[in-house]
Amino acid sequence: MSSDAILSQGYGYGFALGIGAAFALLMAVITKILSRFMGQVQNSERFSTASRNVKSGLIASSTVSAWTWPATLLSSGAWSYSHGISGGFMYGVGGTIQVTLFLFLAIQIKLRAPAAHTVSECFSVRFGPAGHWMFLCYCVATNVLVSSLLLLGGSQGFTATTGMHTVAASFLLPLGVMVYTALGGLKATFISDWIHTFIIYVILIVTCYTVYCSSSLIGSPAKMYDLLKEVEDVFPNASGQSYLSFHDKEMFFLTWSVMLGGLSSVFGDPGYSQRAIASDAKSVFQGYLMGGICWWIVPACLGSSAGLACRALLLNPASITYPNALTDSEVNSGLPVIYGMAAIFGKSGAAAGLVMLFMSVTSATSAELIAFSSVTTYDVYRTYIKPDATGKQLVNAAHISVVGFSLFMAVLSVVFNYIGVTAGWLLSFIGIILS
Repeated sequence: MSSDAILSQGYGYGFALGIGAAFALLMAVITKILSRFMGQVQNSERFSTASRNVKSGLIASSTVSAWTWPATLLSSGAWSYSHGISGGFMYGVGGTIQVTLFLFLAIQIKLRAPAAHTVSECFSVRFGPAGHWMFLCYCVATNVLVSSLLLLGGSQGFTATTGMHTVAASFLLPLGVMVYTALGGLKATFISDWIHTFIIYVILIVTCYTVYCSSSLIGSPAKMYDLLKEVEDVFPNASGQSYLSFHDKEMFFLTWSVMLGGLSSVFGDPGYSQRAIASDAKSVFQGYLMGGICWWIVPACLGSSAGLACRALLLNPASITYPNALTDSEVNSGLPVIYGMAAIFGKSGAAAGLVMLFMSVTSATSAELIAFSSVTTYDVYRTYIKPDATGKQLVNAAHISVVGFSLFMAVLSVVFNYIGVTAGWLLSFIGIILS
C-alpha cells in the first residue's frame, strides 16, 4: 500500500464494490426484463451465442470494450509521456491492425460455420481431435494470460492511485463481473460493454477538450507545444529525440512489438470469435471495422491529452511529482495518465481516471469469462465428458466455469503482483510467448 496515494482507499473500495454491485444489479434487472417481456429465457444457446442476432453497433462497442485493456489506457499514456506526440498515436496504430484483420476470419466463421459455438469447434471439424486439443490449449493459455494482465493492470493502478491493497483489488474487481456474466451470459456482456464504452468516451472527450481548449494550465495546442519545448530542456527524451517529432526509432520498434504480440491475443482469444458467432450475418463486417477504427481513438486521444499533459506540466507545481520527473516504476505502472488527469482536474481527475480503469478492467474481463466458459462448456464438457448433456447441464457447467475462472485469475494476479511483474512487462511477455 502506498502512503503517497492521490486518493483515499475509500475511492478504491467504493468503486470496486459500489460500481461493481450496481452493474451486477443492473444486468440482473435487464436479464429479468428480457426473459419476462421479450421471451429471451436464459438457456445454453442464448448464454453462449446471444441468439446469433446481435447488430453491428453492439458488435463495435463490444469490440472496443474488449480491446480496451488497462494496458491500453495506461501504456498509451506512458508512451506519450516517455516519447511525446508519437506515443499514443503509434500505440493506436499498433493495436488497431489486429482487430481490422480479424474481421476476415469473423466473416469466414459466419459463412462456413454459422452454427458453431466457439472457434475451437471449427478446428475440431477441420483437424480432428489432435488439432482441436492443440488450439484448445492455445485458447486457454491466451485466456489465462490476458485475464491476468487485465487484473494486474487494474489492481496496480488502483493500488498506486488509492493505496488499496493489491490482494483486495485483485479479488474485488472481478466480483461484480462474475455475478452479471453468470446471470446474463453473452447478451449481458454486450449490454454492459456498451455502457462501459460510453462512459470511457465521455471521460475521454471531457479530458481532451479541457486539456486543449479550456484548461488554465494548457488550454491550447500552441501552449502544449511551448510547454513540451520547455520541459525538453530540463527532462530530455531518453532516446535523444524531440517530444514533438515522430523520429523516435524506439517507438517504431515498440509499435511493431505491440502489433505482432496483439495478433496472437486477438486471433487466439476465443472472446473475439465469440462476437462473430453472436453477430447477425449482415453486421459482422461493419461491426468489426467500426470497432477497430473507434478503438484507435482511445489510446491516441488519451495519450495525446493526459499522457502529454503529465510530461508538459513537469515544471509546474500542479504536477503530482513536482519538481521531479516520474520514476521508472511509476511510468512502468502506467501512472502518467492518472497523474496527468490529476494535474489538470485535481482529485476529480484522478477519480475519473480510476473510473476509466475500472470500466476497462471489468468490460474486458467479462469478455474473457464468457469466452472461457464457452470453450470449457462446449469444447471440453460436451465434446469429451458428457456428449448427451442437457441444456440445463450445459448452463450449470458454464456457471461453474465463470466462477472458477474468476477466482483463478484473481489468484494469478496476486502472484504476479508479489513477484514484481508490471503490466507493461506482461504485455510484452504475452506477445512473445503466445506469438
